Amino acid sequence: LYKPNVVDGLAWGRGCGSTPVLYFWGVQYGTNWGTVWVLDPFATLAEPRQIAVPPGPPPDERGGSLQGIAVSPLGRMLAFGAYSYELGDRAVVALPLKCAPGSTLPEAAGPAQPLIAARYEGDQAWILSLDWSSDGHRLAVAMGRWVPISAGSALAYDPELWVADLNYAASAGAEQVTVASFVHSAAG
Repeated sequence: LYKPNVVDGLAWGRGCGSTPVLYFWGVQYGTNWGTVWVLDPFATLAEPRQIAVPPGPPPDERGGSLQGIAVSPLGRMLAFGAYSYELGDRAVVALPLKCAPGSTLPEAAGPAQPLIAARYEGDQAWILSLDWSSDGHRLAVAMGRWVPISAGSALAYDPELWVADLNYAASAGAEQVTVASFVHSAAG
């Protein structure tokens, strides 16, 4: 297992009990597709566990990276970039997490649900990084796309910052989230 060359492929989260854990994008040797892993770096035998295998895009899909990892305030939802067959597009998805008895590492509690399509002004976008607010009600998304510098010229990468206002609810150690709005925050 090795960490690929991604911009934002690492995030702290709550493990099972009081143990902090690290989530990261990793690639197993012999493959070329990134998956999401979790690791207790303080364990005697710190063995990473694969927590999510995002679906591969359709063969005709082209576009940039789907990076970034963000952990919800209670640590029971993990947001990351993936291809969403439900949306038919690249997206930010939310994976519900649970704790098995006796384990320090969370595991998936079901399939990842699409939150936000990675697209703006009709263009397919790349997801660079994510960050979840400490109150759970906002998700910052850094997305970019290739745009022409001038008519007929080469393309330049145009990063943008967006903020999703979330319908966020937490009770009894569980979290639920949907997107209320997704707005452009700042250019450049």
